[in-house]
Amino acid sequence: RKWENKPTALATVESCRAGLAQIPAAVAGWRLTDLKCTGTSISASWTREKGVSSPPEKATLTDTGTSANLMVSLPAPAARGPESLIDPTEVTRRYLAQDWPGSLARASDDPPPPPPPNYQGPWSPPLPPWVKRSFTLTVPELPASLPAYFGNLPGIVINSVNFSGNGSAGMWTIEGVIYENRT
Repeated sequence: RKWENKPTALATVESCRAGLAQIPAAVAGWRLTDLKCTGTSISASWTREKGVSSPPEKATLTDTGTSANLMVSLPAPAARGPESLIDPTEVTRRYLAQDWPGSLARASDDPPPPPPPNYQGPWSPPLPPWVKRSFTLTVPELPASLPAYFGNLPGIVINSVNFSGNGSAGMWTIEGVIYENRT
């Protein structure tokens, strides 16, 4: 069960939040344009503005000197272990109870497992007892009120936490998948 090998949603968010300490928040003469965290790494990009400056510490500059990039590895959060799923109705209720822009959409089923070694004949395993939905949420702060939505929601996997905007005026977009019981 794929979600059981992944960290909880809040562990991923916390890993990203803690990793931000390794990313320069403000660098004179540079504007942070993109930041993406997967829970195990953070990548950041800056563009050069006018004025005298030094590039962001430990960042790699492009040949033109107009942009800089930095990749930071983070310790992998622990896997969540065994976890039972809930019904789609409860997932939808929780989604509707929060007040952030976003989306919730049915995602394609995971591919079936490969046939056992030396298996002969057509391979047609039953569908797994779960389905999944992809989601995005946009929040002004990280982790903000995420525990109210993610806190004890089983089967949720965060794929990435992205920041876009200009300095503190940006927004965080959280993307992932929610596994839920097949009904």
